[in-house]
Amino acid sequence: MRSTSPAPALLAAACAACYSPTAHEGAPCSSASDVCPFPQTCQLSDGQYTCTTMPDGEQPADAAPSDGPRAIDGAAATPVIAAVQEVANSSTAPGNSLVFPQQVQAGDSIIVCFTFPSHMMLGSIDDSLANQYTAVVGPALANGYNHYIAIASSPAAGSDTVTVTLSGPVSAGWELLALEYTGLAPTDPFDASAYASGSDGSAMSSGSASTKSAHELLLAYGHSSGPMAGSGYTARDSTDESLVEDHVVFATGSYTATATTSPGIWTLLLATFAGR
Repeated sequence: MRSTSPAPALLAAACAACYSPTAHEGAPCSSASDVCPFPQTCQLSDGQYTCTTMPDGEQPADAAPSDGPRAIDGAAATPVIAAVQEVANSSTAPGNSLVFPQQVQAGDSIIVCFTFPSHMMLGSIDDSLANQYTAVVGPALANGYNHYIAIASSPAAGSDTVTVTLSGPVSAGWELLALEYTGLAPTDPFDASAYASGSDGSAMSSGSASTKSAHELLLAYGHSSGPMAGSGYTARDSTDESLVEDHVVFATGSYTATATTSPGIWTLLLATFAGR
């Protein structure tokens, strides 16, 4: 039987058009269902999702995930790393709990960031789903405070309350921030870290961390007065004195997080996590 498929030359021409970097640039898309042709991703800008090509192979962590891996010439592309939900508060009690507004999805990751006065000690990190947390950065002691970043990989699914408990007398308020991410490696995604601190000025920099995987989440956690996200980073979660910002990369390299603050003491931590 004679094949009715298009000739190879026609297919090649069609594919070249589909995957041209500007073929669908600016086309409207949906955060829930639309998939942009490679190398565009569906991104939110000025209240509207459009297909956009990121520079230098980078992707914001709020790029809309596709219904499955994208494939080019039969090869499955890397699943999208994306922020799902976040919650934060401050407390003057030894225990601080956060309730996620939506159910946590199985196979995602929960990342918690917190800062407390240095005369206190970390007691435990728990949640209502009995997930296991590992501190990947901290205690990072700077400017009289201990700073931590911890993660629970591949948590159980369901409604979840995260609780961090400290030991020692509480003499000041302290911040707790929790975020859910999809697309991280299911086991031991933590890769590299860096942190730095200062006693004045408004520019914050974490120092550099070198990644080992091409596809990674760069998550920065800052503690200062009124911190704001740095260039190339997206603010995800915040309190008056804490900020979590992120950025997703698609190439190994040495990366630094930056942020700005009102002049005064500051600390900025950077942790990198490998994607699936």
